[in-house]
Amino acid sequence: MSDSHPERDDKRSFWQKFQEFLHPSPDTPDALIETLAEAEDKAIISPEALAMLEGVIRMADHGRRHHGAGPP
Repeated sequence: MSDSHPERDDKRSFWQKFQEFLHPSPDTPDALIETLAEAEDKAIISPEALAMLEGVIRMADHGRRHHGAGPP
């Protein structure tokens, strides 16, 4: 039986883990879209990229909700 230790399998650096602790990843589609909107506000991504990504995220979430893959 293999003794798996997730903390040993994690290849992220200490700095990456620290950054994620300070600024956790969005955990819902709406939170992700909000984060992307902030990136667009800061001119990190274009308005067109935001619109495209928002559409893809909404389509994926709609499919996930209607096909029973994951929590609502």
